[in-house]
Amino acid sequence: MIERNKIFIIGNGFDLAHNFRTRFSDFANYYLEEKIIPALISCIKNRVDEHPMFKSTFIGPLSKKYNNSFEKTPVEIIWFIGQEEDRNAMKKYIVENDSVLGLILNNTLLARLYTGKDKNWFDIENIYFKELIPLKELAIKKPKTFKSINLRQLNKDFSEIKLEVINYLKTIEIDINEKIETFLISYLKDVDFAYFINFNYTTSVRRYITNSDKFLVNHIHGTLEENNIIFGYGNDQN
Repeated sequence: MIERNKIFIIGNGFDLAHNFRTRFSDFANYYLEEKIIPALISCIKNRVDEHPMFKSTFIGPLSKKYNNSFEKTPVEIIWFIGQEEDRNAMKKYIVENDSVLGLILNNTLLARLYTGKDKNWFDIENIYFKELIPLKELAIKKPKTFKSINLRQLNKDFSEIKLEVINYLKTIEIDINEKIETFLISYLKDVDFAYFINFNYTTSVRRYITNSDKFLVNHIHGTLEENNIIFGYGNDQN
């Protein structure tokens, strides 16, 4: 008797086919709308001069601002928009002038992801890797000038982003898609064993299979359930 075994490779296209907003760009929009802007407006309204999300050089002057003068600087414009508590106007200004996030965010890696040429959130891991390369080269070529604090800060920023991505993905409701269910049933009905290689952080594929010795799911990048997802990056050139 011939064994009928199959391997399934599950990538983000699987979750996107369910209309789940699991792209890094989806997280970026969510984090701007639900975290950065509300915190910014709250700081303005309550005249807070210190906040872990924002640089003290930005939030300090913002807390002391009054409407007796106006100049077209980021601090002034953001302050006036914040006074109106207009989230849509704040988002419009930031999206159209995304360099301001480099001025206000404490997390410099996050600021880079929002600004300049690195807007492709699919490349978050590679952007982190690009930041590592000059630090490595400096440590090798000029060890006396290398400061480990820069490496620790980069890893801290990266860890903070990873935690926020986990929190965001946990807000997504995982539902079964009938068309996908029909497709998988047709492919699984006659198999002796199916091995699923899941590159997603979600466990959506588990919704379609029963707990059985016939099925095994390998979560390559960890899972949200374990709060331990893995951001991978390529090392083809260095």
